[in-house]
This record gives sequence, C-alpha cells and structure tokens, in this order.
Amino acid sequence: MNNKNTLTKKKNEIRVSQQWHDVINAFTQRKLAVIGLIIFLFLLLIALFAPIIAPHDPTNQELMDAYKPPSWQDGGSPEYLFGTDNFGRDILSRLLYGGRVSISAAGFASIFSMIFGVMIGIIAGYFGGKIEDILMRFVDIFLSFPMVLIALALASIVGPSFRNIVLIMALTGWMTYARTIASTTKTIRTREFVDAAVSIGAPTHRILIHHILPNVITPALVLFTFGFAQFIILESALSYLGLGVPPPMPTWGRMLYDARAYMRIAPWMMLAPGTAIMLVTLSLNFIGDGLRDSLDPRTRSQVR
Repeated sequence: MNNKNTLTKKKNEIRVSQQWHDVINAFTQRKLAVIGLIIFLFLLLIALFAPIIAPHDPTNQELMDAYKPPSWQDGGSPEYLFGTDNFGRDILSRLLYGGRVSISAAGFASIFSMIFGVMIGIIAGYFGGKIEDILMRFVDIFLSFPMVLIALALASIVGPSFRNIVLIMALTGWMTYARTIASTTKTIRTREFVDAAVSIGAPTHRILIHHILPNVITPALVLFTFGFAQFIILESALSYLGLGVPPPMPTWGRMLYDARAYMRIAPWMMLAPGTAIMLVTLSLNFIGDGLRDSLDPRTRSQVR
C-alpha cells in the first residue's frame, strides 16, 4: 500500500511539474508578455536599489539649479540626467524613490486584496446557500460604487499615509477576486477528488486548503497582475489629489501634481513620472494577458 501511495504521489508530482513546464514554455513564446515581464522587472529592480542608484537626495533642494532641462537638451547638465523641478530637486532621483513608494504600495494592496478576496470567494463558493447569498450581496454593495469614489472617501476620512493608502486600496480591490473565485469554487466542488475527500471524512479546512485553493490560484494570479496595474493608477491618482503618501516622500502621482503648473516651461517634470506610470501599467497588462493565455489549456497552444 505504501509503495502504491508513493508511486501515485510521484506521478502527481511529475504531472504538476509537466503542467508548469508547459505554462512557462507557452508564456515565453508570447513576445508581448516577455517584454512586459522584462520591463516590469527592470523598473522593480531600479526602484528597489534606488538608494544605491539615485545620484542625489530626492528631497534636497538646490534653488540655483531649478528648471534645468534633461542632459540631452540645450542647457542641460550631466549632473541631472532627467533635469530638475521647480525647487531644483533631481527628477531622476525622485523618480526612483517615487517608484519604491508607488510600486510597493500597489504591490502590498494587491496581495492583501487577493488574500481577502480569495478567502471570501472560496467560502462563498464551497458552502453556497445563504452564506453565498450574504457574501455576494455584500460584494454587490461594494461593486455598486466606483472604486475611485470609495478610495477618495476613505482617504479623506483616515488621512494620508503609506499604511492607510495600502489598506484603502486593498479594501477597494477584493470584490473582483471574491466574485471570480466563488464562481470557480462552485465548479471545483463538484469534481471527483473533492467528493472523494468528503467521503473519507476529511476536515472542511483541509479540503479548502489542499483541494480547493490550489485549483483557484490560476485565475487569482491573472487577476493579481491586472489589479496591480489598477492600483498603480489608483495610488497615482490619490497622490495627485493630495490623499496619498504625504510629502516630502516623492511618489509618481505627487510628481505629476507638482508638475501641472509648469507644463509649458518645464514639460520634462511631467514626462518622467507619466512615462513611468505608463510603462508599469502596460507591462503588467502584457504579463496578465500572457498568464491568462498560458494558464488556459484551451489557448496555451496558440502562439502570438
């Protein structure tokens, strides 16, 4: 019996390994997804190592160097590669440090919203009945309001800070996970391996963790990438409105806000953070598209 169980376990491990090999192979064959992954990892690494890479203190003001254009324009200086803002602060350094705040805030919010949304979705989809009705009506209430409106209301109540902005975004992003995972769980709970676990008297928490959860990870990962991109934009919007991480810590949204009055005389102040936001959101959407197609067996064989 032990030998049979060991052999079955090895076969399952081989099957899972082959499935992930197929997923990785399908993902690498999608050029846009690979390009998006490279861009995102590059931006993530330079933001992570901003204290080492940044040539200046992002909050240091040199009023004599204000409004310096990028180094490749007339009047630019190699000391300030992307130019300076109205206070003489180095835009490149602020861009790197702002990336640390914007990406980390969106990343933490995505993780928290995914965990909470997946948990609610699994409970609703597995138990069904009144529990599902109550939880899904709760989801419907949140979905009836625009995400930005909820975030603005909460941010104005609790005040701007890094912790608050993460919690606010997490509270506005879990509903999509809950609805999608609940639908997926309802399908999975009718499978033979779940019935077999129930028939042998496996505890409910074990069924949810060991049988349901691994099978809903795929849609959760896809939603995570798209949610990450949405949170980057939401964090930038809140910072632009003064409800994000407070100064002097730079964020991409705050940099856009500071640059709005100088678009004519110093357009580079807005170009740098705007390009960074665009690159991150585009790369995450490319990654999400690639993951969605690679994790779906029906489209895995189609190469873009």
